Amino acid sequence: MSLNFVKAEWIAIGKKWANLPPRVKHAAKNEFRVPTSMREAILPAPDGYQSVRYVHLCDAVVTYFPLWLISLWETFIDLQANICQPWLRARDWLCAETKAYKSKERRELADECKAFLGALPWDSHTVRDLWRYLGSHWTTGTQQNDLLDILGDRIASQADLAEKYSVHSLALTAKIIEAAAMHDPDIYQSSQTFRWIRQLGDEIVTRNKAYLTLHHLGKKNPHWVSLVIDSKAGVLRYGDLYGNEMPADLMQACHWWLSQHTLDHFAVVDLPIAPQATNDTSSCGILADNSLEHHSFPDTVPLIPSSGIEAARMRKFLLMGEVVLEQDVLA
Repeated sequence: MSLNFVKAEWIAIGKKWANLPPRVKHAAKNEFRVPTSMREAILPAPDGYQSVRYVHLCDAVVTYFPLWLISLWETFIDLQANICQPWLRARDWLCAETKAYKSKERRELADECKAFLGALPWDSHTVRDLWRYLGSHWTTGTQQNDLLDILGDRIASQADLAEKYSVHSLALTAKIIEAAAMHDPDIYQSSQTFRWIRQLGDEIVTRNKAYLTLHHLGKKNPHWVSLVIDSKAGVLRYGDLYGNEMPADLMQACHWWLSQHTLDHFAVVDLPIAPQATNDTSSCGILADNSLEHHSFPDTVPLIPSSGIEAARMRKFLLMGEVVLEQDVLA
């Protein structure tokens, strides 16, 4: 997981701005931001005005302020709404967890998380979104990809597991669905945009390996599920905490993609996943990731019980925070 934008890695011949991932664009815009002093000089108001006044101040003393003050206050408002408020709610949630009288584990984790807040740097987009782990919040694609990165690193560090499992980002199913929607084998086999999933498809027929990923069911059904394409067993393992079957569009897309590389039919089977508590509507991402962890480490990573989701969220926060600190030290 990369937390820093390195211009040399992205600015090169053949790399187009339109093809960059969203978070790279975000980092690049911050990197290329015009300094305030220059912006004030080269970006005057369209109507020629060079300053602003506060209408609520006393008229006895007229004070003019530079135009860049508008963008400064815009930044403050954005920080207040999108960063400060979520973190204040996360702090309140942690304070409540320190008083969880039925669980010593939750109290200790909450205290550890509160102490950890003081150690985190606040200069990256990844850090600013860590509040999503603390409370009843949805996890976004960014958090799910980060969790997949960590699982992939953990598996890759153990040679025996690296031979059995390969972890892939959310881009895998999105690209499979894109290819299947065209339903054109010639384009699939020749287009550069599908090159990496062609290579992955070729691996499936030559290596007895399981390919792990997560999938989002879409805006109309905002829900995270887990998926394992198991080439050794010849099955698609699908995990949905509601117990629903794999959606037809996803299943058909996977079968079409696999049919471009093998004549074998991959049956769909259930992937064990913990159910969500009846009053919990936002932990599907945490539980979907847990189902992949449990599949990879069945002896050491149990499925999360409904009573343990708060502790699991705090562990994910601490885990991601440690990754951020390691990246900060290396930088």
